[in-house]
Amino acid sequence: PELPLLLDNFSEQIQQHFSQVNGTAWAIPFDASMQLLFYRRDLFEDATIKRMFYESTGKELTLPENFAQFDEIAAFFSQLHQPENRQRPMGTAVTLGSSGLIATEYLLRYYALGGRLVREGEPVQLDASLAAAALEEYLHQLSIAVNLPGEWWSDAVKQFERGNLAMLIMYLNLFNDVAHTTIAPTIGYAPVPGHLPQLGGGSIGMSRYSKKKKQVEQFFHWLYSDEISRHLVLLGGNSAWSGICHDQNVLNLYPWFNLLNEKGMTGIRESQGSKGEPFNLRQAEIIIGQGVTNAINGIMDVTQAVEYINARIRNETGA
Repeated sequence: PELPLLLDNFSEQIQQHFSQVNGTAWAIPFDASMQLLFYRRDLFEDATIKRMFYESTGKELTLPENFAQFDEIAAFFSQLHQPENRQRPMGTAVTLGSSGLIATEYLLRYYALGGRLVREGEPVQLDASLAAAALEEYLHQLSIAVNLPGEWWSDAVKQFERGNLAMLIMYLNLFNDVAHTTIAPTIGYAPVPGHLPQLGGGSIGMSRYSKKKKQVEQFFHWLYSDEISRHLVLLGGNSAWSGICHDQNVLNLYPWFNLLNEKGMTGIRESQGSKGEPFNLRQAEIIIGQGVTNAINGIMDVTQAVEYINARIRNETGA
């Protein structure tokens, strides 16, 4: 009975993606997160770098609104790169050690072009022409980015933390530790290119067969109290609890938490089919990542990789 009351403290977007199934609440958002563009504010405001960018491209150095601009800026910084010089870092980084991570970084570009996996009246699959364009973009960036072999994003975050990257697109909760390092004063943040970030994170619930509803209710009230939520976040954790976004101590340390609850800041997580039925997005991401990997390794060309992905999504996800 307490569940709807607890959910009042989350934005409608967070409730929809992390709590509700067909309008009924089943769980509480735990560590909901979204992708943001993090960048070195000191570099983007540096008069010498801004002048060099203008002379190189004929354009003003501003935050990228789309991936064409993002790649142009990344290429510019990578061409200037001087090892061990924090004022001349590489442009960005790509993580290549996990199919799921590859899919997430690829899908961000696909969504930015207007693509969707779930479309009304069609089988769940990539739009072939948009998927091919996004894959061409993705493959191009490999030559202008640091290629990291890790199976998680921790290596990419470390590279930014050490001053080795000018920009990095990352889920906001993974940047919490960076706020405690020496690079913190230079961190800038902005919406991702294309303004359609993917949502990540999980939910917390209880077994429907549990006889301890009162104890669970007390635990949830404790976990989502202002004091505990605040300390959880200040210690490096994450919460989409709306009170967090009004806590000055939290915002001083992690100003990007503002964007998670901002009106008009819409994220995407395609875990339902067009009729509301569950869709195994995690499985689809692994398939997409394997197809993109085939293109990276030259096993398939772009068209073949997209066809491979769509055939496997149709056959293996029940879509």
